[in-house]
Amino acid sequence: MHSSLEGGYLIERKDSGEPNDTVEDESSTEVRTVTDDCRWEIESRSKPESERVTWDFNLSYRAIADASGGDSKESIADDDFKSRKERLDGYFSEVGVETQTGEVGDDAYYMNGLSGDDPDSVLYVLLVKTNSSIYEMRMSGGGVDGGVENIDPDHFDEVVYSVDEDIDWRLNNWIN
Repeated sequence: MHSSLEGGYLIERKDSGEPNDTVEDESSTEVRTVTDDCRWEIESRSKPESERVTWDFNLSYRAIADASGGDSKESIADDDFKSRKERLDGYFSEVGVETQTGEVGDDAYYMNGLSGDDPDSVLYVLLVKTNSSIYEMRMSGGGVDGGVENIDPDHFDEVVYSVDEDIDWRLNNWIN
């Protein structure tokens, strides 16, 4: 697909990059949404080659572009956020940290732990609601010495904070 070197990371896009723009019927409301599930492979180039870890990074989003005849866009996004939040535990075989966070968006929830798909792999998840958009970032890879209490959040923070402002700005300005 597409590779680039940004801020010490080798980033390779693994999906087509094309969002879906659809109209859905939700109860009595007709809703226009823009959704996508984006996948990248990210490798930090700041360490010696023998210590580098490749991370699988997923970003999925659902932006409510229009809602007519019923609930507001924000109300639909609130319900979507709550529903997605309830399903987060299913991604993990063991949870290390689970917390509400006010650092991004209007509402956000962060978890890390061991992946349910590969219990030897670390998984980070951030679920964010901003206005009428929901986005979820997942990053998995690497490993952890000892238990989940030894998971280093810096790996995820570096990647998330470098893309979060851009994502938040694009969703707010494109949809709202």
